[in-house]
Amino acid sequence: MESCFFYQLVKTSVKPLLNKALKLSNQKNVTAENCPLCTKTNLCGNLSADNKSKLCWCMQPGVSFDKELLKQVSINNKTQSCICQSCLITHQSALYHSL
Repeated sequence: MESCFFYQLVKTSVKPLLNKALKLSNQKNVTAENCPLCTKTNLCGNLSADNKSKLCWCMQPGVSFDKELLKQVSINNKTQSCICQSCLITHQSALYHSL
């Protein structure tokens, strides 16, 4: 497993980026438009004034946020903004390749 390209990618690239993002997110409060993990725009469909008829990407069937990912959000930022799709995919990829 450790020789797997994706495992090495996650181990050397993705995990350090997530740790850096977590450190940044704990340092300041983010706005509703920013991901609490990476602080980039979260593209939350629930905030869009012109798109009220569609559900946000995070409400689509099959999308779920596990407890380990949610634990990474600082107490100050819980319930204040949405995790972005990129952070969710990165986290799920790291979990998959850690099996």
